[in-house]
Order: sequence, then C-alpha cells, then structure tokens
Amino acid sequence: MTNVNVATSPPIFDLLRSHWLRITLTSMLFAGAAAALSMLRPRRYQASVTLSTMASSRPGGLGQGLSAALLASTGSGLQPSPVLISKLFTTTFVLQEVALTRVTDSSSLAMALALDPDLTVASPDFKLVKAVGKALSVSLDRETGLVTVSVAHRDSALARQVVQTSVAAVTRAFRSASQTQARQTRVAQEIRVRELRTRLDAAERAVVAFAAENRQVRPQSALAIEQDRRQRDVTQYQTLLTQALTEQETARTKEIEETAAVVVLDPIPRSLPPVSRGTIGMTAIAGLIGLVLSMGWVMFVVRRRRPQVR
Repeated sequence: MTNVNVATSPPIFDLLRSHWLRITLTSMLFAGAAAALSMLRPRRYQASVTLSTMASSRPGGLGQGLSAALLASTGSGLQPSPVLISKLFTTTFVLQEVALTRVTDSSSLAMALALDPDLTVASPDFKLVKAVGKALSVSLDRETGLVTVSVAHRDSALARQVVQTSVAAVTRAFRSASQTQARQTRVAQEIRVRELRTRLDAAERAVVAFAAENRQVRPQSALAIEQDRRQRDVTQYQTLLTQALTEQETARTKEIEETAAVVVLDPIPRSLPPVSRGTIGMTAIAGLIGLVLSMGWVMFVVRRRRPQVR
C-alpha cells in the first residue's frame, strides 16, 4: 500500500510572519528608489494667469432706435466669449506662432526648442506645435467664465514667457478674425447700400412721375391706392437704407479698431511657485507595489518548493 503525503501551504499570516524581513526590505527598496528618483527630478515652476473676456457693447454711430437695437443684437460682430477664447489657445495657428517665437530678441532659439530639448531646427512644424500644446494648460470655469492659462517648466523665465506670448497670440488672432469679419460685412453692406439707393431713386422717380400724370387724385379711388403704394415703397427703402448705412459705418469702425479680447485679472506673480514633485505619493505607490510583488514572489517560491503528490 502506497502512502500519500500531501503538503499543505501555510496560512497567509504564517507565510508573512516567516518571510517578513524579505517582504519589508523589498517594499522599502521600491519606496526608497521612487523617493530618490522623485528628489532627483529637476524642480519645475508654474506660471499661470487668469483672464476675463471683454465683449464690446458700443451700439454704433449713425442710426438710433430700431436700427441700433437690431445692430446691437445681430450686427455686433464676433464676440470674445470664454469658450471661444479658451478654444483659441488650442488652435494650431496660435500654438504655431508661440512655437516659432524666439526666446529673446538676440537669440535664434524658438520657444518650442527650448521647451523640448529633443527637438531640432529641422523638426517639422507639427512637432513644434505638439511641444507647445503639451506644455500649455488651459482651463475654463463655467460658472464665472474665467480662463486660466498655465505653463510648468524647470525654467521659470521660459514658463512666464510662454504664457505671455500665448495671451498676446490669442489677442492678435481674435483681433484678426474680428477685423476680417468686419471687412467682409463692410463690403457686403456697401453693395447693399448701392442697391438700396438705386431702388430708392427708382421709387422716388415713380412718385414724381405719378404726380405729374395725375394732378388731382380723388380719395378712396384706385389712383389714391396706387399713390399710397408708391409712397410706402419710398418710405420702406429709406428705412432700409438708413439701417444699411448704420451697419456699414459700424463695420468700418470695427475694421480699424483695436479690439480688446481679454483682460488680465490675476497676473503672473514675480516669484513663481514650485510645482510639487509628488514625492510622498510616488513613495507610497512604489512601496505598495513592492509589497505586492514581494508577497507574490514569496508565495510563488513556497509553492515551487513544496513536495509533489505521488
């Protein structure tokens, strides 16, 4: 008769108690390595600025009353809403302008190359744009409409300059878009004004011709109705022409004005705060990983060494 000896694994607490030194040393080794790597990382500094958008409320120049109200509601042009401004910070046009801007006037080094040392002058533009987009952080507070732009880098002067250049680039981008829209509106209104003047002249000539042909017009007659219709055409074209002239003048003004897109509420401080390295969190996570790995390794070795069933 064959004797069968089955070796059972020790309980988990007995296992930990018998190998506690190995498990503790492994966990401490992982935690110490993570803490050392975290402390050896270069200190990074964060430059941030809080912006508020500015919307123009100036109604216009020539017209008043109904035409001015219509212009204020529908013809005010492109407005710097918080969503639009925060979106402009992430557009390729703005990021490329920041990426290609020189760090200093006397230096030929572009900001993208200073942000990412792995890039070279021969790097394609999309990599330069990607480097700036990775460094630039934009957040929007939905309740207040405030836009916060921040950059964290080990060079505090570079971080400050990237934020300032980004704000200036967004302002120029919005101003260019606003002026382009105003220019297109002005051209369209000029065509509309010429057409309305032609129609008004024709309507006025029709009134004069009707009066010359009909010296006396009896009330409630067909001639009286025709006379009123022609006079209404003149009045209608005069109203439309006044509105078109108002919109044309407003578009001309917006085309040449320096539109303010944002105002700085919280500027960049003179001394930038350092960004936390996260040493405590990295150490705790690494220690936990070391604990789990060491326990798994001990259990694996113990199972390999136990006697096999025969």
